[in-house]
Amino acid sequence: MASKGRVVSGRQPGRRRMKDTVFETADDNVRSLYQLLNIIDGKASALLSFNALLLAAISIWLGYVPQNYLHLFLDLAFLALLASCFLLLRIIWLHWSRPKETAKLDVLRKVRTARYRFSWVLSMIAVVVVSAVSVVHTVGTGLKAFGHCQSGPCAHFFGPEVFGNLDHGR
Repeated sequence: MASKGRVVSGRQPGRRRMKDTVFETADDNVRSLYQLLNIIDGKASALLSFNALLLAAISIWLGYVPQNYLHLFLDLAFLALLASCFLLLRIIWLHWSRPKETAKLDVLRKVRTARYRFSWVLSMIAVVVVSAVSVVHTVGTGLKAFGHCQSGPCAHFFGPEVFGNLDHGR
């Protein structure tokens, strides 16, 4: 077989098929850069899905929480997730390049990587905040449920003015 073109099923592709080959796949360097960009895009898509689930959970939780510090922390986590989503959506941006623009494509890869890392940090901050709020809420609910938080600093801290709980309207 001749070394030109790709061998498919024991035969060479015709001239027309060779013309249809996308110009990006002809250059190995460009092809590897696109593979790296695909990896970043895949990770960005997964993180975007995770953020969407956490945003939905926080928005449901916010409907039950009075306007207090608990609500404020959930709002901050919500805003961090929105910022992360904004950056992730900017990562998933279609960009086709010619083999001559390899350096430009590498810069694009670096920018997308930096945006992904920052989005990941924002998402992790939101997860830590939501986890901490969940722990504080659970402890407060447990203390109140078992009658160990009737007065003093405990009652104030877990009261509706500071951290409240989901049963604030009952």
